[in-house]
Amino acid sequence: MNWPASGRRWARLSVSPPRTRSVPRSLATGVTAVWAVLLLYVVQTQLPDNAVKLPGQGSVEPATRTVVPQGWAFFTKSPRETDMDPYGLVDGAWRSLRAGRHAEYGFNRESRAQGLETGLLFYQVQDSEPFACERRALTDCLDRASADVIPVGNPSPSPTLCGRVALVDQLPVPYAWRDFYAETHTPKSVRVLEVKCG
Repeated sequence: MNWPASGRRWARLSVSPPRTRSVPRSLATGVTAVWAVLLLYVVQTQLPDNAVKLPGQGSVEPATRTVVPQGWAFFTKSPRETDMDPYGLVDGAWRSLRAGRHAEYGFNRESRAQGLETGLLFYQVQDSEPFACERRALTDCLDRASADVIPVGNPSPSPTLCGRVALVDQLPVPYAWRDFYAETHTPKSVRVLEVKCG
């Protein structure tokens, strides 16, 4: 439809800018400086002893370690740290006893409980000398380590690790060597336990 020139109406939309509040630059600078100093003290107290000493660092360090006990370890865990996995003797062969991921949308927490159970068992034998695998295959290492069995009790209320159990420290295979290994981890050391449950 063609409108006559005289009948056209032009509407003007007026858009007002959003309401803003100006923050004084000195306030923003001050808040940033306070946070930077706090961050510096947290970082410095988590670092090993070094040449840098901040004013009052000795008196602030206990409070900082109380408020931020983990420090930066959550972000800086070494990717080459060993993983401890439980293995068991099932029908004459060594099998992984790891419970796996959480099932039933997180309601089954067996794998979390098994991690604590493994830690409780390791705590009892941590002072014993582990069997060094020395680049052997996992099954060969487990068979050789079976000569030195350590008897322990399992204090867990719902135990998943009973009988002949091996705690295996495994190193992740470096990314550059991924094509040379079929597995993602190689065994470093083993402790074979005879676990009594109940």
